[in-house]
Amino acid sequence: MRLSRSRLLALTAGLALCLTSAACGGSDDGSGAGSADVVTDGTFTFSVADDPGALNPMLGSRTVAVNLFRFLYDPLVHADANGKIVSGLASQWQVDGGKVSFTLKSGVTCSDGSPLTASTVAKMFDNVKNPASASTLIGIALPNNKFTVQADDAANTVTLNLEQPYQFILPALEFLPIPCGAGAANPASLATTASGSGPYTLTEAVPNDHYTLTRRDGYTWGPDGASTATAGAPKTIVMKIVANETTAANLLTTGDLNAAAINGPDRQRLTASGMTAKQYNSGGAMMLFNEGSTRITADPNVRKAIAMALDRPQIASVVTRGLSKEPSNSVAPASPQACPDSAASSAVPGTNVEEAKKLLDTAGWVAGSGGVRQKDGKELNLNAPYLSTYAGNQPAAELIAQQLQAIGIKLTLTPVTQGTLSTTLFSTGDYDIWPTLALSIPFQSGVFGLLGGPFPPNGTNAGHVANKTFTDTATQANQTVGQQGCDLWITAEQALFSNVDVVPIAPVITNWVTTKSSFSTMQGRIIPTSIRVTK
Repeated sequence: MRLSRSRLLALTAGLALCLTSAACGGSDDGSGAGSADVVTDGTFTFSVADDPGALNPMLGSRTVAVNLFRFLYDPLVHADANGKIVSGLASQWQVDGGKVSFTLKSGVTCSDGSPLTASTVAKMFDNVKNPASASTLIGIALPNNKFTVQADDAANTVTLNLEQPYQFILPALEFLPIPCGAGAANPASLATTASGSGPYTLTEAVPNDHYTLTRRDGYTWGPDGASTATAGAPKTIVMKIVANETTAANLLTTGDLNAAAINGPDRQRLTASGMTAKQYNSGGAMMLFNEGSTRITADPNVRKAIAMALDRPQIASVVTRGLSKEPSNSVAPASPQACPDSAASSAVPGTNVEEAKKLLDTAGWVAGSGGVRQKDGKELNLNAPYLSTYAGNQPAAELIAQQLQAIGIKLTLTPVTQGTLSTTLFSTGDYDIWPTLALSIPFQSGVFGLLGGPFPPNGTNAGHVANKTFTDTATQANQTVGQQGCDLWITAEQALFSNVDVVPIAPVITNWVTTKSSFSTMQGRIIPTSIRVTK
C-alpha cells in the first residue's frame, strides 16, 4: 500500500498520533449498565484534547475527527469491541479475492429523511477516488485509488473491485463513513454541516470549544443491529475540547463531564472518589531513525548500538506515566489486533551496553572529550525532536538521552508541537532520531508508506528506509488474506527490527475515566450505540 504525502500527513499527524490527545484506547467487553440504573433521555459529555478540524469525513482522518464521525455517519461494516466484523449499512458481505460484495440493509435513512441507496454508497467511493477531493482516506479505508465500484439500486447491492486482494479490507472499511442526502449530492457542504445515516445528528458546532449532537429516534441499523431505542441511550451527546488533563479531571469531579482520558496522576484521585477507570492499548510509540545518506544514523552499527543501549521497559514506564512497564512488540499493537504479530519482536536487539560500545568502536566513533564520541573531528551528536504536547514524551526523551550518554552518544532534544511535527518529518527532515513517535494505526498496513517506498518530497518514507525485504514482504502480506498474510507481516516486521530501522518503545495506553455512564470501545473509539447514561 502506498500513501500520498498529504494522506500520510493526515494519518501521522492525526489518527496515527492520537497519543497527543490521549483520546484513544483498546476494547471493552460491554457497556456494563443494567436497565434499572440508566437515565432516560440523558446527556453524555466527554472530552477530547483538541479540535477535530475538518468536518468533511473525506478529509478528517485524525483520531478526534474519526471519533466524531462515528456518531454522525455509518460505514458499510463495523468492528465490535472484540474486533469481530459486524453489520453496518451492509447486512451481508462477501470477499472473493479483490472483489468485495455488499448487500445493504433496507429502510436506512439519512439525517434529512432521504433514503440511503446503493448509488449513494457508490458515490462515496467515487468521491474518495477523485483526486480533486484530496481525500485522506486512501491508505486508511482503502489501500489505493485503483478500484472500481458498481451499484445496483434494484438489488440494493454494492460491488467493490480492488486491483489486488487486500488483507485488511473489512476492518479498513470501518474507517469509510458514508455521507448521504444533501451531503452526498454536494460534498463541499460537508465542511460545515453533517449529512449521514448515523445514530446522531450535529446540532451545534463551536470549534475549539464543543460539538453537540442529538439522537436520531428510529435508528435501528447500528453495529450488529444496534438501536438508539435501547434504555439509557443518551438523547444528547456533547464532545468538549479540553486541552489540559487536570482541567478535564476537575470537570469529571464537578459532574460537567461523564468521561475523559486521564493518563497522569489525576487518575488516582478520581478512582479514589469512586469513578471507573479502564486502560486500553491503542497503538505503539516507536523510535524512528533518519537513514538519509548524510545522517549518522544511516550506519546500521550506530542504530544497533542505540537499540542495545536502551532499557525499553524503563522507557515504557516513563512514556506511559506508569501505565505500562512493558515495551511494545509490534508496529501496530492496538488491541484487538487484526493480525497478532508479537512474534516479530524477537528480532529487536536486546539490551547490551558493552556490545553497543563495541559496535560504535567498529563504526569508527572513538571516545572524545566530555564523554561524547568523535569521528573525523565530528561529535556523535544526534538531533532528537519529540512531541511536547504529550506529558510523557519529555521525560522519556530525557531518559533515552541519559541511556545513550552511557555509550558516548549525545542527544540534542528538540520539542515540537503537533503543528510542526509533520513539517519536521516530511518537509525539512531535520532530525536524526525520533525517540518516541506514537502511531495509533489500527492494522499493520498503515505503516507501509512511512517505512517503505519513495522518500520525501516524492513519497512519505520519512526515515529514508531502504529495506527491500520489508517492502517486498509487506506488499505480499497486504495481498494475502488470512493467517498466511499475518505470518508474512511478522516476517516483514522482523526485517525492520533486525535492521533497526525502527525500535518498538512503548504501547500507547489510554486510561478512560467515567462517571455516571458506561460505553464500549473499539481500539479506544467509542461505539456510540453502546453509551449508557446511568444514575
